[in-house]
Amino acid sequence: LTNPSISGNVSVTGDVTASGINLGNATLSDYEFGTWTPTNSDITFTTVYSKYTKIGNLVIASLDIDSIDCTNVPDNNSDFVIDGLPYNSAIDLPGQILKFTVTNLASTTRIVPVATANGEFAFYHGGHNGIQVDNQDINTDKTDGHIVATVIYMTS
Repeated sequence: LTNPSISGNVSVTGDVTASGINLGNATLSDYEFGTWTPTNSDITFTTVYSKYTKIGNLVIASLDIDSIDCTNVPDNNSDFVIDGLPYNSAIDLPGQILKFTVTNLASTTRIVPVATANGEFAFYHGGHNGIQVDNQDINTDKTDGHIVATVIYMTS
């Protein structure tokens, strides 16, 4: 179809492929996906998975790092973060954590990952408005930690 005009409901059976979709004043023209590089200078780890998808200003970023060695984490109250998110967040939004085995906190403590305006995965205990996990919460005897998390956030 060339320049079709459609009004009312549309029902389609089968696959639909489209490019340059124009929704009035909003055109879906920004879609990308790829990998990103997680970093933290105080720990060593193996990146199992670090991917993202960006649709417009919506970003979905996932992280799976394993074999985390925390023995060089300094004993201070600096925030414990994983840097390197592909885009900075316009606002701090909570995500979902599947595994977080690097702290001295009780195993029942709820950890929440948050995408920050600095392009970081920050971690909170006690919910999104709780207390940020800092270096004093990290088990510095841990040499086999594991973090699996996902955040969905908006860029500016």
